Amino acid sequence: MKKGIKTISLLLALTFVIASFAGCGTTGGEQKDPQLTVIEGVDPSTLTLGSAERDTLKISFDSTKWHHWEQMQNLGIALTETWEAENTVNIQFIDNGEPNASEVTETHLEQLMKGFEGSGDWFDASIHELRMFEGKKVIYIETTVTCTEDYLAFLVESGSYTQEWVDENKEELMNAPSTKQVQVYTIVDGHLVSYVGTYFEDAHKQIVLDAITVAIQTTEIK
Repeated sequence: MKKGIKTISLLLALTFVIASFAGCGTTGGEQKDPQLTVIEGVDPSTLTLGSAERDTLKISFDSTKWHHWEQMQNLGIALTETWEAENTVNIQFIDNGEPNASEVTETHLEQLMKGFEGSGDWFDASIHELRMFEGKKVIYIETTVTCTEDYLAFLVESGSYTQEWVDENKEELMNAPSTKQVQVYTIVDGHLVSYVGTYFEDAHKQIVLDAITVAIQTTEIK
């Protein structure tokens, strides 16, 4: 097994915040904005694809670069070139259920950001906006998470981990590098799906986003 829960604990805490977005409604009737930034996708047909599935989700990925990370709490893949590194680049995929909408809207984005308001000094989401992908609106967010005392308190208060576990692993968590994420939210077959890519060096940002675009195009709801 990979380095285990200590390696991925810092990466997983936002899962509980992300999940709070499930079930958000929509005011409806919003038109596509031609001024929205377009996310350029990678054509899955040009790749050697692998696949992974768990519960209601199945996704595909470039198997020459990524592999299924079976130990992740959610459905996830890992960037193979970072597999032996202290911090592994990864993407998690989360089915948040049926949001009663065919497409995400500005209202969804506002509701999601309200869920982040209480995150404290450990969380930054300086880029959060609607973008276009494959002719549909998606929510696009870039975040940075830094482990602070407030963050450790959040881990316990959210029910993610026990105080005993946090105390035991505090030194390692506090010394961990800042965690950067690209998060994309879109509606797939009536389900709101989160694509949460985690990386630590800017050189991996585009690699993560490319993999997210492949996953969105190949997502199946079971």
